[in-house]
Amino acid sequence: MIKIGCYKLNIEDMVLSRDGNDVIIEPKVLSVLIYFCENKDRYISMTELHENVWKDRCVSDAAVRRIISKIRLLFNDDHKSPKYIQSLPKRGYKLICSVSYESCSKAIEDEHLSENNLIQKNKISEEIAPEIEDSVIAFFLRKKVIFCFSILIIFFSIALIKKLSIFTKSNIAENLISTKVIHTFPGDKRAVAQSENGKYLAFSGQINEDSGYQVYIQDRDKPGFKSITHQAHLPNSLAFSKSNDVLFFSDSLSGSSSLNMVNVTKNNAEIEVILSDYYLIYDVFTSDDLGVVYFSGQKAQTEPILIYKHDLLNDQTIAITASSQVNYLDVKGSISTSGELLVVLRYLEFENINEVRVINLKTNDVIFRRQYEQVIYDLDWLDENNLIILNDTELLKVNYKTLVESKVIEGNHDLAYIDVIDNNTILSVQEGRTEKIFIEKSLPFSSFNIINIFKENKNIYYMDFYPNEKDKLVLLNNDGITQLSKLNHTTNDITTYIETEDDLGLLELYNEGKSLLVKVNKRFAILNTEESKLDYISTGDDTIGDATFSQNGHSILYSVKSYGRWIINIYNIEMRTVTPLIKGFRYIRTFGNKYILGSSNGELFYYDSEVKKLTPLNDSLSTEPNTSWYVRGNYIYWSSHDLVNTVFHQFDISDITKPIKLSRNFSFNKMIPWFTMAPDGKSLLLFQIGGGHSEVVRLSIE
Repeated sequence: MIKIGCYKLNIEDMVLSRDGNDVIIEPKVLSVLIYFCENKDRYISMTELHENVWKDRCVSDAAVRRIISKIRLLFNDDHKSPKYIQSLPKRGYKLICSVSYESCSKAIEDEHLSENNLIQKNKISEEIAPEIEDSVIAFFLRKKVIFCFSILIIFFSIALIKKLSIFTKSNIAENLISTKVIHTFPGDKRAVAQSENGKYLAFSGQINEDSGYQVYIQDRDKPGFKSITHQAHLPNSLAFSKSNDVLFFSDSLSGSSSLNMVNVTKNNAEIEVILSDYYLIYDVFTSDDLGVVYFSGQKAQTEPILIYKHDLLNDQTIAITASSQVNYLDVKGSISTSGELLVVLRYLEFENINEVRVINLKTNDVIFRRQYEQVIYDLDWLDENNLIILNDTELLKVNYKTLVESKVIEGNHDLAYIDVIDNNTILSVQEGRTEKIFIEKSLPFSSFNIINIFKENKNIYYMDFYPNEKDKLVLLNNDGITQLSKLNHTTNDITTYIETEDDLGLLELYNEGKSLLVKVNKRFAILNTEESKLDYISTGDDTIGDATFSQNGHSILYSVKSYGRWIINIYNIEMRTVTPLIKGFRYIRTFGNKYILGSSNGELFYYDSEVKKLTPLNDSLSTEPNTSWYVRGNYIYWSSHDLVNTVFHQFDISDITKPIKLSRNFSFNKMIPWFTMAPDGKSLLLFQIGGGHSEVVRLSIE
């Protein structure tokens, strides 16, 4: 155990603790942190980290800086006024907090000496050694072919000896034999499944926007596809029973999702609703046990997403997985062919990491765990020993016993969903190529016409207005580095204000673009674009909500959650002081010298702070994180969605007692719910995705 400032680091369990709150640390972050502890009070250069932590493995400086950023995030450390890690250009990084060891230093030293002696006796060849990463858990080697074997991991002078199997990665070779498009119909597809006997093929999709997403099924012995639902909302997961006669599917509606079943062997069979009281149901899967169906679900918005098992005969549902934190989300699962193992895709929201884990259902032991920084779309069992994992760049085959990984497909595969049929066959949904288009439309909704269309390069993922017409504010991502920049549409010149490896979001601009309100790693901050100076408003410990400039631009109005209740504060930019404004509200915008407020549920109110009077507006904002809202003149604009439709709302509050509401609807899979609005309120920018056509494909692999 190492005490680092106010935190305790448990090396064996890879956990950082403070005040009873535990955070699991990924392997490379742990390795770097331990190296910092060993070399406290001196600067460690980038070169030294490459040589001693990465062992001269070929990784970029940007990858190293990302690890440093993650360590800072763990300690809520501000690089402008650090309390834990200090950086100095051309010198490196230095741990400046107190460090102490709670275990016996001599025992640690003896372990380290024994470890070194053992390594000397078992020298690894020079060809393989540079590929070995110093990690406390199994991981994938990136470049060369090596055999799976057990070694002792070195944790420098303070490490504990732990015998672990090391992941190996096979030669990168295309194992894909063929891809066959299964003829369905034009339109977007969401999920696909095939019965074990091959008689039935089912998928969810929409022919056009009028039809919505429905579940379709094809009988191998009959022509065409039959729609087995007509009023579904968004059926995003399908699974056949092992008896081949029942199809299970989820139907998701934000806040109210259902698990359903239908007998596919009967004509016009009625759909039976199994469960309907879940906030969201994500994934549905089955096993050889004909009396049960599994799913990943969220009972309420405030609860974690877990894997559940539903007994059809007894109408009972039990949780199979458990989570100590609400932000650990078990979004996908699959049962092995023997029925003894469960593979789970867990998303660690705080760490922004995907973790694949295998659980022995008899003992409830986690017998395999592997973390990925890539986005994982889906996973399944290929056979009793091998997993198929689909991430945003690869289709991987992983043997959880031998710890050998191979790439089935790499590159731009455009796959979004997988269903393993047998050891050599996988069904998938392959999406068509998409384009990002920013569309500027005029306001109000009575003249909702297109003004400009901006088709930008692939690195730009966010665009906002700038005080002059020729420029726009943009967020770009280049190799993991996020840039907040000004883009000149006439010359295509880019002026970068700030670049960081941290999560970065643009909230609002003021003073002709000289002051920007931003969100960096879940903290509100003000960016001075003339000096590229960043001043934080909230702390790393705050749970933040909404933020906006005051009417005169001298203050920031922002909300934080304190003791379970939202409070809106006023931050004086010049004095750097914080004054409470009102409690019980999460959302705020200025309306002249008054305010428009939103509760934690999004309920809208007009607030006169002089007389402290609240007037309900009898409507609500969307509380989904990927939506936007603005107040311009006498209008409130906000967006919402129900996973099928994106809706933009206009609320005329010229007369507070009689607001007038209009809306414009778009397809959710084409129009992103967030938007940005011009400071003068005369136009807004929408983010549209082209495409909307996908195919069901059959992959044949070795």
